[in-house]
Amino acid sequence: MKKKNYIRTPLYLALLIVSSSIHAFQSNGTNSIICDSDDCLQKAMDNAKPGDEIILKKGIYVGGKESPAKNYSAFSSDRDGEKGNPIILRGFSADEKPIITANRSGYSWYGLNMSGDYWIIKDIIVQKVLKGIVLDDASNCQLINVEVSDIGQEAIHLRKGSSNNLIKNCLVTNTGMRSEKDKGFGEGVYIGSDRGAHNKFDPNCNNNIVENCVFGPNISAEAFDIKEGTERTIIRNNTFYAEGITGVNYSDTFIDLKGLYGYVYGNTFNVDKGAENLNAIIDISNRTFGGYSYKTGKYSAIFENTINLSNAKGSIPTARLILDPEKQPSPATDVHVWDNNRSSSTSEIVDNTTIQVVQKSCPAWNEFRDCKSLGILGNTKNADFTIYPNPASASIHINGLENSIASEISISSIEGKLISKTIVKNINNTLSVNTLPQGMYIIAVTTKTGASSQVFVKN
Repeated sequence: MKKKNYIRTPLYLALLIVSSSIHAFQSNGTNSIICDSDDCLQKAMDNAKPGDEIILKKGIYVGGKESPAKNYSAFSSDRDGEKGNPIILRGFSADEKPIITANRSGYSWYGLNMSGDYWIIKDIIVQKVLKGIVLDDASNCQLINVEVSDIGQEAIHLRKGSSNNLIKNCLVTNTGMRSEKDKGFGEGVYIGSDRGAHNKFDPNCNNNIVENCVFGPNISAEAFDIKEGTERTIIRNNTFYAEGITGVNYSDTFIDLKGLYGYVYGNTFNVDKGAENLNAIIDISNRTFGGYSYKTGKYSAIFENTINLSNAKGSIPTARLILDPEKQPSPATDVHVWDNNRSSSTSEIVDNTTIQVVQKSCPAWNEFRDCKSLGILGNTKNADFTIYPNPASASIHINGLENSIASEISISSIEGKLISKTIVKNINNTLSVNTLPQGMYIIAVTTKTGASSQVFVKN
């Protein structure tokens, strides 16, 4: 009998694709694996190779085993991607993210524990675990458009020498959920390790960037804890909400800076409600005591942030230097705080210790600004107008005091290069910023009494 030749129609192929929980195919040299089961996901992560793309369909993925980094977690991998050829783990749709959680109750185990380099993790949700995403000795990774919420302790931890990582467009809410005590360990992002654990965890978690993320509400501890031993942490263009900060274990600020070269700029801090336990925007600590002297308490740059304050919190400091007779007897040094926009008339540096140490200027070591070209800010008076929204994506609204008469409104780059100039009759105007690239810009308004300026962020 003659063997039949079957024609594989598009319908047949479609049915073949959906009939299994794991499907691998080649596309431009990349091995793409589509998963809709727990076993498929862990197997794909265990065997991942440079260039692999692991795609998760919408659903809940409940895993659990000891990770290669010796922590119990829902899912984990120690496989390495390569520069220019990373391993990608992503949700099938950015709008319908899959959920990763652990097969344990009571906020135990980690969500994702990664110890491989060159991973891109995007478009997923991690929830209902002790620690959300932990990178252990994992460098050159990216967490993009990831949501981490309902977490027992900290949401994201870069640990054990994890460096050169990027966290972008992420959302972190509801941390420190396991117990009242755990509220003091419910950080949004924790980078490095406490000096008491440096014999176990390499403290050199360097060159990490966190940008365009939203932190809060209901982050029970600090949104960021940047530990001693770290270097060059960049926190920029993020949005913070104070509501839910508990004050447990001295958690009464948005950011703790304890390493070297900490850059905090272009962020928006919302302190207009639920900020009863907030006592500073940023704490800066020098952890050199008891013989410890490794990379701490020096080179901090805090600039061009927007701080929306309530009447009750109008006088809290933008920066506060922590001193403790036993644990932190010496203040941090080379701390620069300048050009932050506060929605109150109180000077941005009000802490008695801080005001004696902080320099209100751009430092020469600031690699993100040419400090010599910032004269446009230094030569203008305090702004007598407001900008909203800030950050903005499409347009900004400029409001002045009592309809102040203005002759022109200009937009310049942060380096002072003029981008546009508009002739106006009064200060109240709406300007389109839709065509501007993302970044920091200066709005300058000229009136008959002179010029004033503010910084705004295009996102």
